Amino acid sequence: NEVEDKPTYQINILGFSQGAATASRWVTQSNIHFDLLILWAGIFPPDMEIEQAHKKLRGKKIVLAVGSNDSYVSKERLSEQHKLASGLELSTKVFTYDGGHEIDNNTLRKIAD
Repeated sequence: NEVEDKPTYQINILGFSQGAATASRWVTQSNIHFDLLILWAGIFPPDMEIEQAHKKLRGKKIVLAVGSNDSYVSKERLSEQHKLASGLELSTKVFTYDGGHEIDNNTLRKIAD
């Protein structure tokens, strides 16, 4: 009997604010293995290559986290992200928390569960 070497861990990538665009570029332009991409108080970059992003992100867990009082991520920008994710045939989950442009510990715990 051969035992397959499967990782017993999950790789999560979190990009905060402008780091969300950086994380998006990194996962779509490299061969990094990951299970979950969290874009926190940030969005996919407007210059992201759509075809490449579709290949790399299809089937991955993608979370958008945003504070209800975040002045940097408007409802319009969040709506644009939903449209982009839908166009890329990505399944995204949105977590909204009471707060501003910050990482909320309780929300991060919910995402990690």
